[in-house]
Amino acid sequence: MTPSQEPVGKATPEEFAQLQRLRDEIARGTVDIGKLECLKARYLNRICMCEEEAGAVLSGIAQREGIPDGVDWHLSPDNQIKLEKDPKEM
Repeated sequence: MTPSQEPVGKATPEEFAQLQRLRDEIARGTVDIGKLECLKARYLNRICMCEEEAGAVLSGIAQREGIPDGVDWHLSPDNQIKLEKDPKEM
């Protein structure tokens, strides 16, 4: 044995058990964080898909209503399409 590998003492059984419990808790926490990251990725993917679908619906509305590309508009809470005023016209 090299000097750095020679035993110089021991932790108490309580200390050893406590450290093992803490190692286990750290490992579980790391696994849980990994699972949450995967869940987060799935949610972000779903949000992106919903945004793309919403964009397609809005494009369809604009096309059906004859709103030219580049014209700003919004759909009001009472389901009315309203064109945004051009700041140059104000």
